[in-house]
Amino acid sequence: MRTRRKLLASGIAQLDPVDCGSIISYSICRGKYGIYADMNLSDCNRMINWYFNRHTGLAKIDTVLAILQEFKENFVAATKRRRKK
Repeated sequence: MRTRRKLLASGIAQLDPVDCGSIISYSICRGKYGIYADMNLSDCNRMINWYFNRHTGLAKIDTVLAILQEFKENFVAATKRRRKK
């Protein structure tokens, strides 16, 4: 019996549609070898595709979220310092 791929979940959001059409999207699928996922991040005609599987997926997601949170905190602090000058 042939195992078909099945889409379990997906999502997409426009991040900056006015300036350069940036998007973030994901899909989670079940296939012959288990659950896997892809995430795409595009900005100004460049795209990053991240692949996630059951072995590395959660650690990779946790790392990305931690770095994004750190970036956000530093970006907010930098913009506050800039306003004071």
